[in-house]
Amino acid sequence: FLPLWNQGEVIESSLAQQRSTAVGGGGLAVLVLLLFLRRLRLTLAVALSIPFSVILAVAVSYFGGGTFNLLTMCGITLAIGMLVDNSIVVIENIERLRAAGLSQRAAAIQGTREVGLAVTLSTLTTIVVFLPVIFMTRNPIIAKMFAELGLPLCLALAFSLLAALVFLPVLVARLGTARPPAVERAAALGAPLLGLPARALALLAGGLRAAGHGLLVGLNRGSRVLLALLAPLRWVLAAGAVGLAALAGTRAW
Repeated sequence: FLPLWNQGEVIESSLAQQRSTAVGGGGLAVLVLLLFLRRLRLTLAVALSIPFSVILAVAVSYFGGGTFNLLTMCGITLAIGMLVDNSIVVIENIERLRAAGLSQRAAAIQGTREVGLAVTLSTLTTIVVFLPVIFMTRNPIIAKMFAELGLPLCLALAFSLLAALVFLPVLVARLGTARPPAVERAAALGAPLLGLPARALALLAGGLRAAGHGLLVGLNRGSRVLLALLAPLRWVLAAGAVGLAALAGTRAW
C-alpha cells in the first residue's frame, strides 16, 4: 500500500500553527500589559487569567463530551485577546482606590464591587453574539461548526469573568504590598522608557484629533465659500428652471 495523501499531516500542521498563534498572541498581550501597567506582579496576576480560563474551558468541553479540534482551537485563539479585558478593568480600579488612600483589602473589595456589573454586562454582550448563531440555525452541520467555534470562546470569556471578579482581587490583596526601595529606584529609572508607548499613543491620538478638526474646519469654510458663490446665482437658476418648465409645458400642448 502506498499512501497518496495523509490528512493527519495537514491536521498536525494546522494545530501547530494555531498553537503558535495562540502562544504569540498571549505573549504580546502580556508584553503590552507590562508596558502600560509597569508593575511586574500586577502584570503576572492579570496574565494568569489567560491559562486559567483556557484550561477550564477545555476541561468543561472535554467532560461535556466535546472534542479538541481545529475549530475549538480557533475559538480559544480568538478569545485570548479578550481574556484579560475584565482583569485589566478590575485591577486598574483597585489600584486607583489604593492610590487614593484605601487599604489593599478595602481597595480590592470596593474596586471589584464598583466595576463588577460593568464587566459582567460587557462579557455578556460578547457571549450573546454567538449563542443565537449556535442554537437558532436549522442546519445541523452549521450548528455543529459554530458550536465547536463559539462554545469554547464563550466558556473562556465566562471563566475570565470569574477570575476577574473572584480570584484576582484576592491575589492582588495578597501581592499588592509596597515594592522594595531598590525596585522603586529601578522603576523610576525605567519609567521614561516604559512610558514611551503611552506617550506615543497620546501623540497619535492628538494628531488624529487635530487632523480631524482641521478637516472639519476646511469643509465648513469650503461650504461657506461655495454658498457665497452660489447665492447670487439663485435667482438666475430659479428663472432658468421656470423657463425650462414653461418650455416643456408649451411643447406638451
